[in-house]
Amino acid sequence: MAAKLRKVRGALGRVCPEQKVFIRSEDRTRCLRLSPVSQIALCAALAIGLGCTAVATARFTLGLMDGTSSEEQIALLRQSYEQRLTSLVDERDTAREAAESAQARFQAAMVQVAASQSDLVRAGEESRARELTLEAVRQKLAEVVRVRDHALRENGALTSQLAGAEGALDRHAGSETDLAATLQTISYALSDSVRKGEQAEADAQALNDQLASMRDQAALDRQRQQHMLEKLEEAVAVSLDGLDGLLSATGMDPDDLVAEIRKSYSGEGGPLIPATAVVAAYEDDPQSIRVTALMQDMERIQLMRIAAAKLPLAQPVHMTYRITSPFGTRRDPFTHRAHRHDGLDMAAPRGTPITSTAEGEVIFAGRQRGYGNVVKIRHAFGVETVYGHLSKIRVKRGEHVAVGDRIGDMGSTGRSTGSHLHYEIRIDGTAVNPLTYLKAAKNVL
Repeated sequence: MAAKLRKVRGALGRVCPEQKVFIRSEDRTRCLRLSPVSQIALCAALAIGLGCTAVATARFTLGLMDGTSSEEQIALLRQSYEQRLTSLVDERDTAREAAESAQARFQAAMVQVAASQSDLVRAGEESRARELTLEAVRQKLAEVVRVRDHALRENGALTSQLAGAEGALDRHAGSETDLAATLQTISYALSDSVRKGEQAEADAQALNDQLASMRDQAALDRQRQQHMLEKLEEAVAVSLDGLDGLLSATGMDPDDLVAEIRKSYSGEGGPLIPATAVVAAYEDDPQSIRVTALMQDMERIQLMRIAAAKLPLAQPVHMTYRITSPFGTRRDPFTHRAHRHDGLDMAAPRGTPITSTAEGEVIFAGRQRGYGNVVKIRHAFGVETVYGHLSKIRVKRGEHVAVGDRIGDMGSTGRSTGSHLHYEIRIDGTAVNPLTYLKAAKNVL
């Protein structure tokens, strides 16, 4: 019996010799051996499958010949899919218009903030000028009071002289002519002294009225400055909240980003000019302290805007597209098994423009296994973006690009089933979900 089996196997080996199939993956190569029996069994299974397929095809053809209900269902499904696609495109356009409107409002708010800042600085300068004028008025008032006091002292002295003259009149009755002349002179001097005292009092009253008016004007100016400060603080708070929400939505710490930007934008200088007493007093004012805090918040807004401009928050595809594969674990289109996907697949027609999502330096532009034609850009804060499967590359390595610059065209090079963009965002070499950055910019700006 064993001899017959060996003969049968030998005959099968001559008809169907043993075959070896090598399967190569990215990290290893495996060898699969097919014995004659396995080949015959596989051929038999293939023949049975083909037969079943032929029978099913015949039955399906006969079913199509029997009626048109399946064609109507297919038409209904196609109509429903087209309506859903149109609805998604309308939602995307509405969201884009809302984002553009919010950006316009933000720019208008920043213009208002700049105008309010200029008015506030001008009001501060006017207030300091009034303080100087008020000090001059005080000095003039003190001088008038001194003149009035001097006139009063002269009046007392003349009165004493008059009393002495009257005593002398009693003692020297014979000198009436000389005494009358002396009394007339003293009377003229006394009248002039009284007139000067009255004029000094009138000048003092006028200066007091002017001082009261200037105090009222200063109070009104302070109220107006208070109102301007409140409006400016509200606008700055809205801008701070929006930018803080935008940066936090990316998963990065806004304080770390601001500190990093401050290191690169920290230049200061200018001639050394000693501060005057008026400036020192102005800096100690509570309102000046609020202005200083407001200027610090505006500086933070500037730093946060710079940080946001350096993050990949823009769209790489500005035409209508469809997300065909999300970030994370997915079913591989070639092996049909679960594999990790480090990017976001965005499908559109071949040749669709691909743009940079942030300013940066091109660190790779060429062909790479799996990616096909690929462009890699290094941005700030250890962030890199990857654009794969391009049909054409429009930048070179070492080139500096700005946000919105065209870096290539959409294609299907490399390991791809059709025209699409494979878009990745990596932070310090670790892949993160690009949809997080796209949603952050859409929901906040």
